[in-house]
Amino acid sequence: TGLLAGLSLGLLAVAPAMAQDDDELAPFFVGIDYTFGNATFFDTQDRTTGICGTEDTSCDRVKYRPNAARINLGLNLHPKFAVQAAYGRGNGEEAGTTNTSTSPQTGTRVALKSFYGVYARASTPLEGFGGLRLGGILGYSSARVEVTPGPGINDGEVVSETVNGPSFGFELSLPIFGSSLFVLDWMSLVDEDRLRISTANAGFRFGFGGGGEDDDDF
Repeated sequence: TGLLAGLSLGLLAVAPAMAQDDDELAPFFVGIDYTFGNATFFDTQDRTTGICGTEDTSCDRVKYRPNAARINLGLNLHPKFAVQAAYGRGNGEEAGTTNTSTSPQTGTRVALKSFYGVYARASTPLEGFGGLRLGGILGYSSARVEVTPGPGINDGEVVSETVNGPSFGFELSLPIFGSSLFVLDWMSLVDEDRLRISTANAGFRFGFGGGGEDDDDF
């Protein structure tokens, strides 16, 4: 959280110098977000027979909501298409909740230690909504989670696991000044038989670069 606040203040301080005179997107961008994570551990059989078998309430799953901070760096290849890389670090551990009356995971805590990914993003402005843009995201992510068992579980041994796979999501962005945007997005980072990680993210994206005569047609 301290890192997030420091970076946000730094970016806000230099934003006027980076912002363009018009509302078009700058060639490059840097962003900072707060990430609300959602990590769900499933019983393998539940996932292989359908996400929760035949009864949603019968699915043996445990949910954790670890949070993180995320940095994005990217390139606008076209006003409606961009590529970006993202890196995030977790912000502590979270206890789990389960929909079963008894759970072997009682007292277990999970931390989203780090995650990163590369993505392509297509977006378009929505007419009549003050420059609001709607976009879709597709790419590849890797995430590392650390599980701290509760009392009497697995001899208390901390387990670290890295998962990776294709990612997808969508975003809403709103111009705030120049080429700077306020951004909300949701992403499915990884979805495997035993573990699904998704994130909801809120933050700012600051455009920079260009601004010369040669960039008028960008």
